[in-house]
Amino acid sequence: MKQTLFLIPVLIGTLVSSACTDEPAPDNTLSPIPAWEVWADATYLPSEELNGWVDTKYRFTNVNPAYEDGGGPIVCIDEAHFNFHTAGGIYKPFAGLLIGDGYRVTHFRSRFTLDSLADCQLLVIANAQARTNTIGFGSPDSNWAYPHASALDREEIDEVIWWVRGGGALLLIADHAPLPAAVSDLALLIGIHMLDGYAFATAADVGGLGSIVFGTVREKEWQEAMRVLTGLTDVDFDTRYASILVNPGRLAPHPVVQGRNAREGVNWVVTFLGQAFLASDDWDPLMIMGPNAVSMIPLFWNFEDAEWGVGPMLPADNWLHGATRILDLGRVAVLGEGGMCTAQFDDLDGEIDDPLEPYGINAPQAPYNAQFCLSVVRWLSGLLDN
Repeated sequence: MKQTLFLIPVLIGTLVSSACTDEPAPDNTLSPIPAWEVWADATYLPSEELNGWVDTKYRFTNVNPAYEDGGGPIVCIDEAHFNFHTAGGIYKPFAGLLIGDGYRVTHFRSRFTLDSLADCQLLVIANAQARTNTIGFGSPDSNWAYPHASALDREEIDEVIWWVRGGGALLLIADHAPLPAAVSDLALLIGIHMLDGYAFATAADVGGLGSIVFGTVREKEWQEAMRVLTGLTDVDFDTRYASILVNPGRLAPHPVVQGRNAREGVNWVVTFLGQAFLASDDWDPLMIMGPNAVSMIPLFWNFEDAEWGVGPMLPADNWLHGATRILDLGRVAVLGEGGMCTAQFDDLDGEIDDPLEPYGINAPQAPYNAQFCLSVVRWLSGLLDN
């Protein structure tokens, strides 16, 4: 979800200003999302801000779609829980990735019940938030201070789990704090303990780019991508990215990583400032944090005299950043970062006057991210098995 840290409160304040009301979420109509050219403006973002931050021009070259002519499963993307990522907003590119594979993507704008989920075959909950954590961003009343509340009540949690156990497929995505806490009870009941902090490849990266590499990077390919992105010299490249490349996480042997054929194989994945979690033995790892990984718990939301990067630093080596499991008749995948699956722009240098740089599936240094995220959804659909 990597954003310039000092811009997060201002940006989210704009994002939620029209979304945070005391009105209940509208009934879910499962309205289909049409093709790229006729998509409406973002659900929560004004169109001018969406166009400046979300890469709506990104297209993935899908030479072998899983389904033809929109004949795939119905994918419901949650927009009822103050989600940071919605199909009409920051997850437009992710929705487009699925539409291009033949999935039928819909806006989901209802409470979670067995009835409201009845027409969904795959549910995506991406960075849901509790309402209390959406109030006052960008002001002295900013409310990302601990404790962080759940975005779901007990009935919704139970209904989602019953729905999955009956054959549904759930993609649960939660970024850095306070987003893990928003779904931590749901996660815990299916065997995932989310750490409500910020995960980094190494303690030296805290306050830096926040990127983590998982897998085996082909260094020449990576360097060329960086030159395309930033025009960096070899010296600058070594200075800026050395700690990330020498402290990579691992991609576990998994059908998602292997794909349906060699063309769909994933060599590495890049994520952008998320969280780390533990999983029970029921889970199959996807992305495993490296030996020097840490999770930082920020103090500055609670204490005005604390600076960014100051707080408990917990070891997160061999924790997970992605995992899957079978749950009775259903399937679940959990990812610890959301920006990796969409196409966005961000100021990675921290200089707010510089041009925004691509990160996510549109980032040159992440050429396998789109295929990875698409393969996660295909696995949830039963198309990729051991």
